[in-house]
This record gives sequence, C-alpha cells and structure tokens, in this order.
Amino acid sequence: MQWLLGASLAESVVWGHDKTLSQFGGSRAKGFQLDIQRKRVDAEASSYAGISYSSGFSFQVFQFDSAALGTTVNALYFIEPVIAQIGKSSLRLRAAGGFNYATNPFNRQSNRTNTAYSLHTSGCLTMGLTFDFPVRGGNLIAYSGMNHFSNGNSKNPNYGLNYFQFSVGYEGNLGRPVKSAIQSYQNGYRGYYAEIYGQYANKTHQDAQGKRWSVLGGTFLVGRRLSNLHAVYLGGEWFSDPSLRFAMDNHPIYGTGNFSHRLAGVFIGHDFVFHRMRFSTALGTYVFKEAPNFFTGPFYQRWGVDFTFFKKVVAGINLNTNFQKAFVLDVRLGYRVDFQKLAKAKQSR
Repeated sequence: MQWLLGASLAESVVWGHDKTLSQFGGSRAKGFQLDIQRKRVDAEASSYAGISYSSGFSFQVFQFDSAALGTTVNALYFIEPVIAQIGKSSLRLRAAGGFNYATNPFNRQSNRTNTAYSLHTSGCLTMGLTFDFPVRGGNLIAYSGMNHFSNGNSKNPNYGLNYFQFSVGYEGNLGRPVKSAIQSYQNGYRGYYAEIYGQYANKTHQDAQGKRWSVLGGTFLVGRRLSNLHAVYLGGEWFSDPSLRFAMDNHPIYGTGNFSHRLAGVFIGHDFVFHRMRFSTALGTYVFKEAPNFFTGPFYQRWGVDFTFFKKVVAGINLNTNFQKAFVLDVRLGYRVDFQKLAKAKQSR
C-alpha cells in the first residue's frame, strides 16, 4: 500500500442545464484540489478486487466568475479503480460523494438571480477520469469530470449546479510502500440478496414561503453481488410528495387537473462496494405517475451513498434527479436479507 498526497490546479465551466440557469451557462471557475489517498497495487489487493484501486479524501475550492454563484468548498470521499493500464501510466475512474459549502445562496433581497442553490450546505457528487504519468517520487496527473451539488429541494429555489472540471497537478509518495492486510469482509452479503427501505425527505416550494412538506416512501430491491467491488440490482419504489401537490394545484395550466402527488417507479442499478460503504447509481421509470412531465419526466436517475451497520442494517442518502434537475434528496434506513446464507442455513438443518 502506498500513501500519496496530491495537489492540482483546476478550471471549471458551468453547464446551464435549465433555462432558468442559462444566464450562468459557460461561467467559469478557478480553483484547486487536494487529495490524500492510499493506493493498492499489491497482489493481495488485486486478488480482493480484481483490479488495482485507490481510495481517499478530496478537498476542493472553486471561485466562480459570476458573483451570484460565489465560491464553493467541497469535502468528498472517493474510490478510484484502475480501468486501463498504459505502460507505467494508468487511467482511473473516480466516484466521489460528500458535502459542500457555498458562499452566496439565493436571497430575495440581495441575490435573486441565483436559482441554482438556496442553502449554504448541500450534498455533492462527482464522477470523472484521472490519468497519471509516473515521475520521480510520484505522478503527474490530469483529471476531467463532472461535479454536481444540490439540496434535493429541501429549500427552494434549487435547480442544482453542474460544472465540468479540468485539472492538472502532481501526487507525491508519502514515504515508502508498506504492507497492509485487506480489511476483513465486513458487509456480509454474497450471491443474491434483498433489501427493503423506508425513506424520508423534507421539501419546500419557491412559491410557498415558510411552508415545508414531508415526503415519505418505501423501496424494495433484489440484487446480485458480482464481486467484492460490484453488485447489480433491480427494484421498485413508491413515495408521496405533498410539495408536488402544491406545485400542481397552483399552476396556471395544470391547476384544475387534480393529479395525484404519489409516484411509483421501477429501476435497475449498480453498486460500487467498498467494504461497508457503497456508491449507487440507478436508472428508473415511473409506472404510476399522474403528474404532467412539466413537473417530472417519465424517467429518472438515482445517485446514492450508504453504509452498512451490523452486516444487515443499511443507512444512507439518495438523490432522485430528472437527469438535469434534482427532484428529491432522501435519507433512508433499510434491512438486508442474504439468500445465500439462508440457503446454507437450510442445508445445515
């Protein structure tokens, strides 16, 4: 195992993914990124994961050239497997999640144009590719990826901010490589499994100052653990969103439609498993949705991170997005059943 400390200079470009954010499209930001990571390239790690990989913590600061957007500070945990080896260089896929602090949220008096975010703190997700070129004492690195932060409509306006990042830097070795055993298998599920969740979110609407609504739902899924690092799953979910009821009732066109504010969907997804922590991505479609597509389209994505306690109890956060706009950020608590362990228990009787 090798510990590394990295520093990069970064340039970012905002994607104006909605017409309300078109004024910020093309806005730029300058910043820097610091990473501390441990890289596993030994035979034991390759045997465990099937590939070499890194994991660690990232600290980012970006100052946007638009005064309305201000400055954002991101604190992230990442995992970074090697997806291609090119001589002594490597191409690594980075997935990261955490939180951010942004300095200039929406304010009706002083900052009405910033419809991207309205809280100082939000959830933050990033995905990208790192290319490294070995030099004496470490690596030259180049990174390209997409960053997103949003509060999941816990306070509005909240269209979220998406910005592309390009950075170059250097990561240096912190001492010599050391031997370190792979952590014991902690999250306790192999083969096929099932999980059931309860989920909760708290939302606002920009036209209802001072009002908040609780969003309640449930999820059931079945999955297949493919390896120590990967799992795939499919499932269904249902949730009730009273803030959607308010939005539809007060719309000048759809207000008389009396549409249901309840939604049900089915989805397929992938888990990137790292011991007791998982990074999840899923693609879903609604099988029950009366709300017009103006409010939420027929398809959606889910991004999430969770942590396993006591090998069976799972807690985490999930972000539902309409591909471009955050819809709901929920916290969830669930329970896992391992079919392989049940089968073995029956055989032993």
